[in-house]
Amino acid sequence: MSGKSKGTVKPKKRYFQRLRRWTGFDHYLTKFKRWLREKVRTKLRKVLGIQDVNLIAYNLLYEMTDVIQNNRQLLVPKVASVEETLDELLSTERSIARFGDAEFWMMFFGKPVGYQSFDPLLAERLKEVLASNDSRLMIGLKNIFGIQGPHSELRAMAGKLREHINPLFDANTQYYDANVTRTRVPEHFLKLKKIWAGKNVVTLEGNLCRLGVGNDLFDTVASLRRILAPPECAFSAYGRILEEALKMEQDDLFLIALGPTANILAYDLCKAGYRALDIGHLDICYELLLRNEPHMVAIEGKYVNEASYRCPASCTDPVYLSQIIAEVELD
Repeated sequence: MSGKSKGTVKPKKRYFQRLRRWTGFDHYLTKFKRWLREKVRTKLRKVLGIQDVNLIAYNLLYEMTDVIQNNRQLLVPKVASVEETLDELLSTERSIARFGDAEFWMMFFGKPVGYQSFDPLLAERLKEVLASNDSRLMIGLKNIFGIQGPHSELRAMAGKLREHINPLFDANTQYYDANVTRTRVPEHFLKLKKIWAGKNVVTLEGNLCRLGVGNDLFDTVASLRRILAPPECAFSAYGRILEEALKMEQDDLFLIALGPTANILAYDLCKAGYRALDIGHLDICYELLLRNEPHMVAIEGKYVNEASYRCPASCTDPVYLSQIIAEVELD
């Protein structure tokens, strides 16, 4: 029979096989592939700001499957920039509730944060606020849902959050930047101060926060009154805090710094006809700006959870003490 048997190897091919074994080519090729794969992973970690690259693959697989099975477009919430968020707050009378890592951990993973223990009712109410479509309320998000830079601390959460958070989003809703009150830009503070300039302001704050004490953050207000609440686990006293707030006049402007509880207060006060802004760490960020301090550090006389400074000395400032109109404590 003419031709070669099926298992016969051409002499030239057999020669190259021996040469590869003799030079160790296959071994070095395998090492090169591993090296190249790790270089690509390292680059992805740097560009996307995420340590576990597998989360990217998981998130992409989830999105593709979701789009195909449900025959719908990929949902990436529209989040305005800090500047656009500031302009919206300045040009309208809308309220704002902000969602960051603390709220996400609480809602979807049942985890406490440094100043608030886990509460199932709080978690459900946070979901209610996030899914609300009240045109008077702006929903602030940390924008972790698109392409991120190398310093996005929440990018690694996106894959884990996606299946929990997508059902609460509306593709037609304009969301806003939750970092609007965590800015360190002087021009941003000039705009923020204009929001409450000439207004009768009521703060809802932890009794160790001392918002604006020792700085000029609220020097432009017409009046300033304070309702103090527990510095930790404030949601346990939620009913009484809301009761005190509802005693105020309708044209009063509420500024709230009470962790995840602030979201619920902003939502409920907005529904009751008030304007309420969840300002979170605004006062602390202003203090850091004044000190030209790039990192979160303890601020003397003020509760700073992120710096583990939770027991500041008593405040004896007579102006601050005269502004306190009510104080709610835990039972």
